[in-house]
Amino acid sequence: MNAGAQPERPTIFHTLLGSDPSLYDVPLLQFCTGEAFALLTAAADTTGNAMGLAAFNVVTHPDIYSKLRTEMIEAFPDMSKDMRFTDLEQLPYLTGVVKEGLR
Repeated sequence: MNAGAQPERPTIFHTLLGSDPSLYDVPLLQFCTGEAFALLTAAADTTGNAMGLAAFNVVTHPDIYSKLRTEMIEAFPDMSKDMRFTDLEQLPYLTGVVKEGLR
């Protein structure tokens, strides 16, 4: 942050640490660590349960599994490469499966 490096995708920590220090004290490392743990644990349980149920429904419904698999293979024919979140969120059927799972 002090070196002026710009992130590809800003996070909550860029907002916290990049705010005007005259408005409030710059958060300490311990505060940022606590915020990170709170965000991870809060999201892990609820989202993890929802996505676990969504995954169960995908693998137990052959039509959903087949359509999702086809979309993924067409989008990523070389499965050995990393899949970027920005590429994954462009897949309409995957997005629908995730949103339905969260609903």
